[in-house]
Formats: sequence, C-alpha cells, structure tokens
Amino acid sequence: MRAGSAGSRNPLRGIFGVVYAGGGSRRGSTLSALLRRLGEERLAGPGRSLSPESLIADMWPGEKIIPKAARNRLHIAVRTLRTMGLGTVLRSNTEGYHFDPTAPFQFVGEAPSIPPRGAADQRRNGT
Repeated sequence: MRAGSAGSRNPLRGIFGVVYAGGGSRRGSTLSALLRRLGEERLAGPGRSLSPESLIADMWPGEKIIPKAARNRLHIAVRTLRTMGLGTVLRSNTEGYHFDPTAPFQFVGEAPSIPPRGAADQRRNGT
C-alpha cells in the first residue's frame, strides 16, 4: 500500500491516489483499509465524511475494542497517513474524516472491495 501526491516525474502530476499493493503487515492492512474506505467514499460522495465509528468497524472488523482505545488507534492511523504525504488532502470535521473533494483523485491498481457502509452494523446485528 502506498499513498501520496504525484511526483514531478509522474504523468498524473497533481492527482493523488491510492495504490493497492496487497499483503503486508497488520499495520499495513489497517492503513490499507482506511485508505480504501476513504477513497471509496471520496468517489461515491466527494466531501462526505465517514464517522470514526464507521471507520473503526471497517478497520478492525469483529474486534471488541474499548471505545477510547479504538479512537486512539484511528487517530494514530490518520496521523500516519498524514505524515506519509496525505496531510494536505486528508480532512477532518465534526462528522469524521474525508479526502478533500476538490483534489483530483483516483484508485491505481486493483483495490479489493470491502463491505458497503453500514455492513459492520448488519453483521453485528445478524441481519
């Protein structure tokens, strides 16, 4: 998984994207899940934020985590992505997190699909 803005030699200069490289460490898969979910939401509804609870459910499916610890994990993951080069496009507001809707964006490569928004709640409720 790689994230970042396009470099000066890149023909997609000015476009940021999410590159899915697969595999990796547990940390890498968590960051990949966050990037993938934010990217999907950026394409589906530019500017629409994802709640921390929704992101936590997608990043750590099935895990029982103390709410404060879960928010701390999410905060660290967001901070990591910002330091990896997404600081100018990864936004937050009172509703949650989203990619800047004015920044050109695209997925590069093949990103695996994840359950649609709310699927984690349906799994928990058995529906």
